[in-house]
Amino acid sequence: MEPDEFKIKLISFIQNICNASRPGTKVTEETKLFEGRLINSIRIIDIMSFIERELNISIPEEKLSMEFFQTPRVIFQSFITV
Repeated sequence: MEPDEFKIKLISFIQNICNASRPGTKVTEETKLFEGRLINSIRIIDIMSFIERELNISIPEEKLSMEFFQTPRVIFQSFITV
């Protein structure tokens, strides 16, 4: 998958998660997901599954930390080169 295609799909996926609990939420590359209380520990599992499925990877154990999921941009930068 091309990096730009993944970025678009990632933001759209996160947008759908956020709108399920907070309709009207606008997600950008810089949206603070945890700090903004848009996702929780359950939803991060959904995002991890999405990443693994879309990129056909297994997330390495050292990247199973909230620091790699702060914003869509951080997620993209953390996993597109795995």
